[in-house]
Amino acid sequence: SVVLLYRIASSDNDLKQKPVGSGFLVESPGLIVTNAHVANELGGYGRVVARFANGAEEAGEVVYIGSEYSNDLAFVQLLGGRTNHPFLRLGDSSSVRTGNVVFALGYPYALQLSFTQGMVNGTRCVKSPFVTNDNCFLQSQVITEPGNSGGPLVDLDGRVIGVNTNIPSPVKAWTGISFAIPVDKVRETLATYRASL
Repeated sequence: SVVLLYRIASSDNDLKQKPVGSGFLVESPGLIVTNAHVANELGGYGRVVARFANGAEEAGEVVYIGSEYSNDLAFVQLLGGRTNHPFLRLGDSSSVRTGNVVFALGYPYALQLSFTQGMVNGTRCVKSPFVTNDNCFLQSQVITEPGNSGGPLVDLDGRVIGVNTNIPSPVKAWTGISFAIPVDKVRETLATYRASL
């Protein structure tokens, strides 16, 4: 499942919910992967709401936030007790090659779930004045917009190969390339998080 993440209002005068970004469920029951910058925009550690593509909503809690500068990943644990949510399989980003067809899933501008198709055009460390962190990224031509952050980048078999992140543009709109955190970094961060429980 790919979800749209909202923050919980901090006061009665605040908006009830404010959509921020996307996320997706992984093998652990009810565990959502998203970006650290999305979690920080949600208010950091605390309660959030995950909206599914069918309109159903479930409360969750941000349980891990990495550094936006070195590990732009965060995890949200759903609190509804359900264990039968569909989840996405993690692939192997080390096997990704330039020219591979990929798809970005997410909720651009908090609209309905959408996916766009593109092609990988780089699998090396990417340095850009518009990217704040120092990690290596998968670079592709897939269209992503604000709201896609935290959503999955998947291959033709539907396996996650990356997590959509920064748009390399001073105006925060797609300009022809997009970056994703390689899924191998996600797997490594998940292992560290689980070991800390």
